[in-house]
Amino acid sequence: MFWEDEVAEQEFYRRILESQPFNLLLNNYFDSNLKERHAKSITLGAVKGIVHLYLDDQLRDACLQEIGKTCCHMFLEYRNINTDTDLDTFLDDSQVAFQGCRRYERKDNLIYDEAVVNGQCWCPILSNIDLGQSCSDLCQCGKSARETYFRILFGHDVNAELLDTVLCTGSYACKWLIHLEPQKTAQPK
Repeated sequence: MFWEDEVAEQEFYRRILESQPFNLLLNNYFDSNLKERHAKSITLGAVKGIVHLYLDDQLRDACLQEIGKTCCHMFLEYRNINTDTDLDTFLDDSQVAFQGCRRYERKDNLIYDEAVVNGQCWCPILSNIDLGQSCSDLCQCGKSARETYFRILFGHDVNAELLDTVLCTGSYACKWLIHLEPQKTAQPK
């Protein structure tokens, strides 16, 4: 199980359902009592619908990004990872917290991030539903999780670039390149 603690797992799904995109999607269908009791089933069903029905791309992406943000915040909280530290300590602590399933290599303002999952999707949501055909669009949650992880540490937006994924290529690991420099915006002429 991704979350070792049943309480943490329930809290993860509850927080996802409370997020703005999921609330927008599901508010007319489930009352708060039902969402509280069946958060995991409702979340998994909603994501399966998003994946298979190919809803509006913006709504799908917003939902998947929210999963990534929630996952990141919960993992930092439940694994007690200190974000008030230097980058190298943060990376070392994260590798320990991920119990050897995560590898980081840093070179200047780039971090190579490899989630070794031996052919299984790391995502606690996507690994629990039948995806049928898969695509890198589904990895929006992983992108969002990584960007949130490093945004918390640096206080500015970073960019996570997907290099390889279990879902798309059948790789043994999901591989990302994290660009730590803030994205420069084009200046008007």
